[in-house]
Amino acid sequence: VVRLVNHGADVVAARKSGSDYFKLPLDLKGCPACSRRNASIGFQRGYIPFAAESGLANVFEAKEGFCYGFEWPSTAEPEHP
Repeated sequence: VVRLVNHGADVVAARKSGSDYFKLPLDLKGCPACSRRNASIGFQRGYIPFAAESGLANVFEAKEGFCYGFEWPSTAEPEHP
């Protein structure tokens, strides 16, 4: 759980946008242009279909999701403070 405070974002609008997104038909949520998945290395960006992610083979997670983040170039060296 993440809690953000004093950020100035419209939380109500953000929650409504998320709710509206998950109400879309599957072919719009999971279109190839908006989702990329490589299960062999655990990489996911975009829509995660219902019950497609649990981390454990014997666990069923009744959820769908959306993953976003910066894709680091494969040539980037790790930097630690």
